[in-house]
Amino acid sequence: KPIAVTNMKENIMDLEKLKKNMKVVFAVMSTPMNNNLSINYNGFQKNIEYVLKGGLRTGRGGFLFMGSGGEVFALTLKERKKITETVVEAVGGKAPVFIGCNNTCVNDIIEQAKHAEKSGADGIFLSPPFYTNPSEEQTLAYYKKVAGAIGIGLFIYNNPWVGGSLDIPLDLLKSLCEIENTIALKDCTS
Repeated sequence: KPIAVTNMKENIMDLEKLKKNMKVVFAVMSTPMNNNLSINYNGFQKNIEYVLKGGLRTGRGGFLFMGSGGEVFALTLKERKKITETVVEAVGGKAPVFIGCNNTCVNDIIEQAKHAEKSGADGIFLSPPFYTNPSEEQTLAYYKKVAGAIGIGLFIYNNPWVGGSLDIPLDLLKSLCEIENTIALKDCTS
């Protein structure tokens, strides 16, 4: 059963448990595609089974779907939602599942994040707004808005190489870590 949190205030211990399970290796999964460029949903099942068979489990790892290497920027919101449902079901609670929710529209991000929560994902991972060169104050407000809309974990994704987004400075990172459901950081800086 996933560690997903449905009511953050009542289930803060679930987030604490999830935080402890974040000190592991995560499988960053690409999006399998068919020759006609449609999504190969059966391919997700096969790839997940392969990784689980290799030993990835809660306490020993987790999954990241729809990151910058998962073709997320080429996917529609409808496709993202179907992928979320597919991968949560395929993992079956055997390991934490995090859904990449990067987008240029914050309302679409929140819609996708709420869908991830409803589908049983353990959390989302999210870069600072990209292509907009936001200030630190704008970036903090952005993360707070998205995090406040969900009760599952927030995995901060610092990758300034994707779309020219902000490289999160240490002071801002400290503020982001004070957001109640922030549980991890993926840092892709040198």
